[in-house]
Amino acid sequence: MKEEKTKKIVKKHYSKIATGEMKRCSCGCDGTLDNKQISKAIGYTNEEMINKARKNAEHYGYKNVEFRFGDIEKLPVDDNSIDIIISNCVINLAPDKLKVFKEAYRVLKNTGKMFVSDIVLLKELTDEQKNDEELVAGCVGGALLKEEYLKIIEDASLNFQIISEDKEISKIQYSGIPLESLHIKAYKSGFF
Repeated sequence: MKEEKTKKIVKKHYSKIATGEMKRCSCGCDGTLDNKQISKAIGYTNEEMINKARKNAEHYGYKNVEFRFGDIEKLPVDDNSIDIIISNCVINLAPDKLKVFKEAYRVLKNTGKMFVSDIVLLKELTDEQKNDEELVAGCVGGALLKEEYLKIIEDASLNFQIISEDKEISKIQYSGIPLESLHIKAYKSGFF
């Protein structure tokens, strides 16, 4: 799937969720959970997340944080300027995952860390699944095999540590597609 087409699919899908036009999960789940239930289960609310983040920072008196809109493949920040990157199931929405991790490497300070939660495949998807717009927008169609995902992190010059793996998510949310949610800490060489 071409990069621009993938980005358009993702933008269209999440716009529908944000406006309430989409009423049920499209991430391959069996339909027993709707978007609100899934969002609530993983900690999201109806507020737009950047506004929530800003309100939380203000509420807790954090003055050394900043929240920006940007493209994950071209982050709107300077080289070696970020302490921590947190990514919750978004890298699979990006067409060029190596570019994402190279960007993370570029912007992280030498002592910086990246915490990632993402879907990885345990078995190759069919071409039909890879091109299914619902699966693409649901972080599955663009997912990589686990070994390939981990190699891309290394190819971006990042070291990593697997924090945990959740294979149950496949049954709960993805109709048994062979996948897992992988939780990783990544960092620049020589730094933990």
